[in-house]
Amino acid sequence: MRNRTLVTAATLTALAADSEDIGTVADAGAVWVLRGTSSGLTTSKVASFNGSDFGFTRNTGLNFGEVFDH
Repeated sequence: MRNRTLVTAATLTALAADSEDIGTVADAGAVWVLRGTSSGLTTSKVASFNGSDFGFTRNTGLNFGEVFDH
């Protein structure tokens, strides 16, 4: 699994795991958005997304989040 920081803006950081398995769906991929605080990143109120959140119906091998690496 390739994890990487995609975007950091103000107090938000987006992280991707493009080969993340979602349940039994292999390599669907996922993105998490973490909020920053004065002491660093926090998982409080974290937002997560994968292809099905955007209407993709064939998520096996989608590698959602990989596009942010380009």
